[in-house]
Amino acid sequence: MQTIELGGVSVPRIGQGTWHMGEDAGQRQAEVRALRAGLDLGMTLIDTAEMYAEGGALLRNATLQRIADKHSATPAQIALAWALRHPGVIAIPKAVSLDHLKQNAYADSIRLDEDDLAQIDAAYAPPVRKQGLMMV
Repeated sequence: MQTIELGGVSVPRIGQGTWHMGEDAGQRQAEVRALRAGLDLGMTLIDTAEMYAEGGALLRNATLQRIADKHSATPAQIALAWALRHPGVIAIPKAVSLDHLKQNAYADSIRLDEDDLAQIDAAYAPPVRKQGLMMV
């Protein structure tokens, strides 16, 4: 797992999100298993934020799907790779299943080329005024 320095401390570039974890007793074992597996994968930065926006529609975008197919990845992995393309950026996606957790960790190894980035920029033009950020 790649790391970056924050305030003199080395932290992983991909962490684990915990939104809605602990709210369903029936999911407790799966959630604990996922968090432990993430720690074993080096995903030691854990986000405990309680409020997010809605962003699942981003992952159904045809552009992200084409780029994902090209890289044998998922749209979510492409979104993570896009977010992580700059040094000093950390992503903290949530995952409960071991497969999803591994997909998140693998996203750090995906390298988007200039064409990929141009396609994403065309699909998601920068805002012309201040607005809230969409979450994936």
